[in-house]
Amino acid sequence: LHYLAKGSAGLAEDCYASALEQSSALDPESRLTATILGYLAKACAAQQKYKMAATMHERQLLIFDALMKTKRASRVDKASALLELVSLYGLLDRRDEADRLRGEVEALTAGLTEPEAPPARPPPSP
Repeated sequence: LHYLAKGSAGLAEDCYASALEQSSALDPESRLTATILGYLAKACAAQQKYKMAATMHERQLLIFDALMKTKRASRVDKASALLELVSLYGLLDRRDEADRLRGEVEALTAGLTEPEAPPARPPPSP
């Protein structure tokens, strides 16, 4: 993330690609691998490599699907990746696919409620 924040998306891409290689070797369908794919997609998109970024998110979604079957990923995880992909499909002029994915996001998030903030703590006693 440091390299992305500093405007060095190419360095970020190299770092994430290396991390992805290591994570995939250990467990190709882990939450860590899915997370790294998301970061790698952001680094690619920052360099206008939209097709590559979309491919990373598509792979991330496959992992989230597998993780959801074992309750190790949530609907929110998948919806977040889908929204990223919707944005990329828009940039790639794949409007029909983007619209289909929007519907999938709506279905995944239907019935979800915002978490309530914890009650405020009383001020400390003097």
